Amino acid sequence: MKILGKMAWVIGALVILMVASGFLLLYGDQTDQGISSTTNTFESGTAALKELLVHDGFQVRTETSGFPQLESGEVIIYEPLKKEEFSFFGQGGHDLEKRIDKFLSQGERGILLNFSESTTQQVTVLDGKSKYVIHTNADYSSQKEELPFVSMKRSQDSPAFLNSQDAGAILELHADGLTNSNIELGDNAKYYLEVLRRFAGKDHTIVFLEATMGNRLDRGLMADIGPWATVAWYQFLFLMTVIAFSVGKRFGVTRLDSVVERGTSETLIAMSDNLKASRHPDQALMILLDDAYERIRAAKRASPSADPAQLHATCHQELKNIIQRIRSCYGLKLDTEQWIIMAQILEEETLVLEREADSLRAGRKGIK
Repeated sequence: MKILGKMAWVIGALVILMVASGFLLLYGDQTDQGISSTTNTFESGTAALKELLVHDGFQVRTETSGFPQLESGEVIIYEPLKKEEFSFFGQGGHDLEKRIDKFLSQGERGILLNFSESTTQQVTVLDGKSKYVIHTNADYSSQKEELPFVSMKRSQDSPAFLNSQDAGAILELHADGLTNSNIELGDNAKYYLEVLRRFAGKDHTIVFLEATMGNRLDRGLMADIGPWATVAWYQFLFLMTVIAFSVGKRFGVTRLDSVVERGTSETLIAMSDNLKASRHPDQALMILLDDAYERIRAAKRASPSADPAQLHATCHQELKNIIQRIRSCYGLKLDTEQWIIMAQILEEETLVLEREADSLRAGRKGIK
């Protein structure tokens, strides 16, 4: 009953673990709904914008590291970094901000997504011959204004304007209109796509700096060294495993094996159980007899080539008698209890022979 109770407890724990893992598989891998990352498919994410760019023919990649590897000619898309209260071994947002400023100061281009000051949600594009004019819902009153396609001045109403900074060419977007939930409103997709075409051009790779968009995952040393380092590491671990099994030794502190010696009564009980469970007790007893011969060989220090007859001659009379009786009864249909009695006598007389041999060797050592 105790075993069944333990099994029920283990099964219950496994069921709970399976249910919990199921919830994790369903909901645990979903990106945080509050970040604007391109991996976020919820309302506030920019996954739809990335897919729109790829579908339009842009070369797009993402950098999740706080130490992005940027190349000349690439156009970065990023968010303003929030002020961090502390940094871990100098790996805070301040270092990333320096990298962005350094990249832009070299004459590169960047697209700044501004969500905090954004009020523009829906854009209507009116095609003209020489330029575009947009109508934007600047507030909830739905008042419409005609604005240039890209403004040269910062405006709370204009969806896009050039930010005149010393760092480099920066296009700032009121990014509310390009989130997953809003990019399909009005002509938002058409408008923002045309803005990016004009500013970035399809011959330049667009890089989303995910670390500024709530999806930071710094690469480890192995990734920085190269793919071969990971392969070499696993090969090293496999080699150490092979060596450990080859030498057959444990690492660490040597463990002392403790052997619990069973008494004669326990041995006899085990032998009785085996004989009772056996359908052929005579054969089981012959196996015990073979084991007794090996014990006699060890006790008498006999040659490995000595046959049972030679070993039998070195035994005392009681042990000879029980061995002879067992051999003569082999194949007979006797009660199980009779086989058990013979097995007990064989065990007891074998123990007597072993003790006598040990005592004789101990006496000889004492004389010397």
